[in-house]
Amino acid sequence: MKSLAETKPRSKKHKKMIKRPFWMWLHTVISSFYLSAALIFLITGALLPFHIRGSSESQTHEIIFDEPVDTTDTDMLNALTSELDKRSILHTWGTIKTGKESITWLDTNKLARLKITDAGFGGQLKITQYSFYQRLIRFHFALSPPVKIFAVSLTIAASLIFITGIVLALQVPSLRKTTIIWTAIGFVFTTLLFLLA
Repeated sequence: MKSLAETKPRSKKHKKMIKRPFWMWLHTVISSFYLSAALIFLITGALLPFHIRGSSESQTHEIIFDEPVDTTDTDMLNALTSELDKRSILHTWGTIKTGKESITWLDTNKLARLKITDAGFGGQLKITQYSFYQRLIRFHFALSPPVKIFAVSLTIAASLIFITGIVLALQVPSLRKTTIIWTAIGFVFTTLLFLLA
C-alpha cells in the first residue's frame, strides 16, 4: 500500500495537467475569435508604408434651408442628420468633428461634411463613399466608436495570446529555457529600439 508522501507528487502533477488544458483552451478561443480582425490589421498595416490606400468617390450637394441654421454644434449636427436622413444614408455609428462653420460625420464606410454658407440659409454637403480596401484601412484606424472598442479588445487579446503562449511553453520542460532566453532577448531589443530609434 502506497504512503501519503508517495501520493503527494502525483496530486501536484495532476493540478498542473488541469491548468494546461485551461491555458490551451483560452489561447485557442482568443486566437480563433480575433483571427479575421488580426488579418485585416496585418494586411493594411503591411501595405500602408507603400501608400496603397484604396479609392473614394465624392458627391457635393448645394442645399437651401427653410430656416437659417446657426453655427452651433447642435444646430449643425441636426441639419446634417436631417440631410442624411433625406438621402437614406445610415448614420447610426460614427465620429463627429466640428469646425467654425462646418461639421463632419465619419465612420468606416463614408464621410459626410456639411459647410454652412449664406449666413445660415445655405449649405454645401459633401458625401464621400470609400472602396472596399479603403474601408479596411479605415477599420484599421478605428474611426467609429464600436470599432474603437473592438480595437482595444483586440489589443488586450493579442497580449493574452502572447501571455498564454509563454505560459504553455513554460509548462513544457524542453521549451522552458528557450522561452526564458528569448523573452529576455526580446525585452532588451525592444528597450534598446525604444531608447535609440
